[in-house]
Amino acid sequence: MKFLLNILVFLTISLSLHSQNWQKVGGVNDRVQKIKHDLSDPNRIIVSSNLFGIDLQSTELVPGYILYTKASGIQISTDGGVSFTENISIDSVFVFDLVQDTDNNQVWYASVAYENDRIIIKSSDNCNTWDFEYSNCEGTDIIHNLVYTNGKMFGGAVNTAKGIYSSDDNFVSCNQNADINVSIRSFSYSEKFNTLYFAADNRGKPGVYTSEDLGENWSKKFYGIDDLRIHTVHRSEWYDDMYLCGADYVEIDKSTTPKGLYRTTDHGQSWQATSIQDVYVYDIVAHPKEPLLLAAACGKDGVYISGNGGFTWHEKNEDLSDTIDIRKVFFPSLDKSKSGFRLLAGSYGDGMFKTENIDPDIQSIFFNNSPSQKLDIFPNPIHNKLNINFDSELTQDIEITITNLIGEKILSETKKVNKGNNVIQLNDLSIINSGTYFIYIKQKNNQIFVNKFSKK
Repeated sequence: MKFLLNILVFLTISLSLHSQNWQKVGGVNDRVQKIKHDLSDPNRIIVSSNLFGIDLQSTELVPGYILYTKASGIQISTDGGVSFTENISIDSVFVFDLVQDTDNNQVWYASVAYENDRIIIKSSDNCNTWDFEYSNCEGTDIIHNLVYTNGKMFGGAVNTAKGIYSSDDNFVSCNQNADINVSIRSFSYSEKFNTLYFAADNRGKPGVYTSEDLGENWSKKFYGIDDLRIHTVHRSEWYDDMYLCGADYVEIDKSTTPKGLYRTTDHGQSWQATSIQDVYVYDIVAHPKEPLLLAAACGKDGVYISGNGGFTWHEKNEDLSDTIDIRKVFFPSLDKSKSGFRLLAGSYGDGMFKTENIDPDIQSIFFNNSPSQKLDIFPNPIHNKLNINFDSELTQDIEITITNLIGEKILSETKKVNKGNNVIQLNDLSIINSGTYFIYIKQKNNQIFVNKFSKK
């Protein structure tokens, strides 16, 4: 397990998948670019996919690069991702991304390649027809990320070092930020925290950038992920200061080395590797109704799932071939069925897949300053002994576990405690090397208390 310092109360999800049963989804083309949900209808999902064309993960993207053969526009599902049908009005267009107007859900904007131009087009009837005369923000940059919030639009371009676009008039005017030298691989907005954030390529100034004033100012978060190409960033909707990002390293010869998933628990001041290492991580998403249930798209390593907001991860690849290159993951905004939650996985080369069997159990977890119970550690830092001051609501056996920062279990034992205040002693911690660790106590009712300590 991997937990945060000074955590108060959260829910975690322990996953049990009875069977994966990944199945191919019909109606979607081989190369999936984006998966979006309709804000007004949880069963309506829109996908952009193509038969052939550009690989946006390439290290060879340059301004003016065009390869849009067999562009296939978008496909729409009205049954929560079980099946898709082609949208004829846009079927010959390469669609990089789509975004819905949050004030008027009938209005969508799309960044597309059309007749050798890269433009922003508009739909006023919920993606059924598109206005190509709208044709704004024309140029050669591939704007493959769109964000709409508070009446303002943002775009992130991948084949330029001036990748930030913004507009106050829905891209009728198209403003390019020349102050930050970045190529953007993902661009998102957290409504809960009113934060914009994007993943920057190794072109220019790599890292994770955030803005809490709608793009007026940007803060770079890169310590621990220096010089890495960042593919995707996810801000936790549960933990205030936690972000996750997927990264690789671009070698001199333009080949890439996967670096896996990194996590920060201090709002990006420092980043640490997680248990997903030496794996490409292209996308990270949370379930819209269960913010602690996450999925990660990990290329030919398939799909990883976390049930506790990104602290621990598990492969979920039964029936999913290791030749399939998973680039996108998506939880439909649907309630849990009898078999579990539905998850879609979009590939580069093999279309779309789905599973119905992600079946999480919810359990309560309490953090250090619960009004009725607490977990204090002293001294801290420790030498070879550790004292735990723990308030228990009843006489019971508790499980004590110590892990390192990436969740590897160092020690686990059971102790009996009495109702009320207890001082628990761990007297021989010589097996633990110098460093920082997490300790958690699991009670009989599955409530878990967490804290952090270090050893000199």
